[in-house]
Formats: sequence, C-alpha cells, structure tokens
Amino acid sequence: MTPAEVFTPSRAPLREHNVYVSRADAERELDSAINQGDTPLIFGEFGVGKTSLALHFFRNERDENRLVHFARPDKQSLDAVFRQALEQIGYIVETSMVEERADSADIGLSAGLWSVFKARLGASMKDSVATSTELYVKSPTDAAVLDALGLRRMILLIDELHQSDDEFRRDLVRLIKTLSDRGADYPKLVLAGTSAQPELLVRLDEGVDRLVREVPVRPLTRHESDQVVRRGFGKLQIALDDVLVDRLVGTAAGAPSLLHTLCLEAAEHVRGSHSDSLNDDAIDEAIQKVVQRHYHRLTERYMKATNTTGSKRYREKILRACAESDADFITMEMLVEKVSLYTGESVPRTRLSEPLRHLKSPDYGDILADVPRIDGEGRHYNLTVFRDPSMKAYVRFLMAIEDQGYPISMAQDSGR
Repeated sequence: MTPAEVFTPSRAPLREHNVYVSRADAERELDSAINQGDTPLIFGEFGVGKTSLALHFFRNERDENRLVHFARPDKQSLDAVFRQALEQIGYIVETSMVEERADSADIGLSAGLWSVFKARLGASMKDSVATSTELYVKSPTDAAVLDALGLRRMILLIDELHQSDDEFRRDLVRLIKTLSDRGADYPKLVLAGTSAQPELLVRLDEGVDRLVREVPVRPLTRHESDQVVRRGFGKLQIALDDVLVDRLVGTAAGAPSLLHTLCLEAAEHVRGSHSDSLNDDAIDEAIQKVVQRHYHRLTERYMKATNTTGSKRYREKILRACAESDADFITMEMLVEKVSLYTGESVPRTRLSEPLRHLKSPDYGDILADVPRIDGEGRHYNLTVFRDPSMKAYVRFLMAIEDQGYPISMAQDSGR
C-alpha cells in the first residue's frame, strides 16, 4: 500500500484504503435534513471537507449510480444539471436550438434563462422502468423529468454553489419549492457552498428559507485530526509517537486538505528513507513541500503582504485575525479587538486603517477584499474577507509553523 492510496489531499476519500474520519455533527444534521424532506445546504470555509463529506455520506448511492454530482455551476444554467442527470440514467440528450425564459408566474419570481432540450431513452435502456421514452424539458419544474429521476431514486448534489450566478439560483429556488410541493421521496436535492448562500437564496424568495436546512462543516477538531493521522499511518504500518501526532495535527490547523498533504509527504519521506518510523525530519520536509510546491502561490502572496520593517507587524496580525475568525468576514471592531489582544496593548482603529488598506492593494498581494453587498450593488467597506478563500486555512497553517519556531522564510528557502 502506498501513501497516496491512504492520504488523499486532492480527491474525496472514497476508495478502500483512503483514510476518512467521520464528521459526526455534520453527518447527523445531514441525515436529519434528508429524512425530514428538507433541502440540505452543506457549508463551510474553503477546503474544510464539504465535498468529501457529501460524497462519503452518499457513497452507497454513488455505487448504485443514483448520485448525480454536479461539480461546477459557474457559467452554467440549471438545465445543465438535468442534462447530466438524464444522461446518467440512460437518456440521450439532444442539443437545444432555442433558449427562453420559463414562465414563473406561479411563484412570482423572475426565472433564469433555461435552455430547452429534448431527451430520449437510449436503445439499451428501453426495457428498463421509465415513465417516458422521450422528454421535452422546458423548465426546472418539469414534472416528467422529476418523475423520471424520482423513479430511479436519484440524489442531485450541486457543489460549489458560491460559483453560481443569480440566474442559476433563481431556477434553483423554483426547483426547491417544486420538490417540496410534490411531497415525493425522490429526487432529493443537496447543495454545498459557502455560508453566504442561504442569504442569497432567501433574497430571491423568502419562502425558500423554511425549506433549506443549513449543515455547517467546521474545521477538523483535534480529535478528528488525530484520528486521520493515526489511522492513516497505521494503514501504512509506520510507527509514530504522540508528540509527532500532535505536531502534525497542530500544523494543519483543522484543514483536512493540508493535513492530508502533510501526512502524504511525511509518509513518502519515511518510505523513501527505508524507515518504518515517522520523525521530525519527515515532518520538516513535508512542511517545506507544502510551502514550496503545493501552496507556492499563496506563500508568495503572504510574504509580499507581510514583508515589513515595522516592529508592530500590523499587516501580519490583521491576516491572523481574519484567519482565526469563525465568521466568513471580519469587521474593523473585531480587528481592533484581536490585534489589541495579540500586541498586549490597546490599538486604536486609526492604526489599522492604513495596513488594512495595503492588504487590499496589489502592491501587498491583494490578499484581502471588501465584502460585496448581497444585492450586488457595491461593497460593505467595514467588512473584510480573504480574496482567495483558500488563504484563510493556509494563513492558520503558516502561523502554526511559525509558532513552532520554524520561520516561513526558512521553509520557503530550504532546499532551493
């Protein structure tokens, strides 16, 4: 068994030897939402394991070809989800020649663009159970399509919802309401994205609020991270002590993808040195590879943002405050409170205004941004967010290796 068969930083842990630890709270909430007929919205910060959780939860349905995983809704309309679903159950989709706006007077909502298309059941599927051998799909509420998907007990998982536009979400709201009104067990709809998505859906139609159940996925707890490390290295029959486990867990700072990457590189080092025990040298090399290879672009942006000769290092402390915040965004008041805590003295907001402005400029890595308004009109200038969502967990990782007395510059330069 190889380390890459156990630790999977870039794909969901669905194969036999892949290490996966149960996210008990989120899985319990997801199960409750499904059983009670709600539309679950799995949300959390970038890289926290939303997709892995969903694909692992529905692994039996996936094996039975009943899970439709629509991974990227960006620049797509909702008809693309139905095309993929119908093709998966044996229909041949014919390319549409027209696009029209489906009538939405029944719910008083302006509908998005919908590409009308035909779908006919493939010859090899003609003897299977089907409600119709030919479908003319005109809207996301098309009863014949929902019947066809329901008959096969399909699960529609729409991932990366934050990548979708208003047109996509308008049709999605219609679909959520239609599925609720139908009262049928299938098809089921599952959404995954950032925590801003419930507000975006509710803004389009407040009636959908009662139909969507939020399923938060938090960063890995220390216990969950501990289990990933111990189970993974156990599968590889690589010995390690509690101190090394704690170091890996603390360094990853709750990010599953970072933890899997560290463990994978450390295990590769052990195997390459023909040893059967983990040591600090292996973890040091794993950290170097994360900084130099896997997250090189983010490392460069962070170094550009924090390069300073000042003793207070306000930019660095602002980034730390943003990374450690439980919320998606942080206010100036929260920054003042956290930076004052880090420095051990009261820091007025006027001291932070300039370094915060720097962090939102290209000269300092363009690492932070103002939060866009929910209506798309302008920005909230008192709310700050990472421009690249993956930076939040990575800053926590960089803080963790510096807390270990392992300077980022050392990890960046070592081995070059």
